[in-house]
Amino acid sequence: SQMHQLLSEISEELDNFPDRALEPLLSALGPLYYDIYMLRAVRQAQETLQPGDTLTREEAIQFLAFM
Repeated sequence: SQMHQLLSEISEELDNFPDRALEPLLSALGPLYYDIYMLRAVRQAQETLQPGDTLTREEAIQFLAFM
């Protein structure tokens, strides 16, 4: 709850800055955004994958060899 409030306040303040002034911030936060994106994807995969849904390394190589 406190984090959401903080992010809301930050978002409101950022709206007042010109895009050019935010470029350094965007370049610094870009990698964090992608890390969070990947963590969400991994977490979702862990929740939805069932045994047999994935291939072992050997199975994947064999599959690719016959494509």
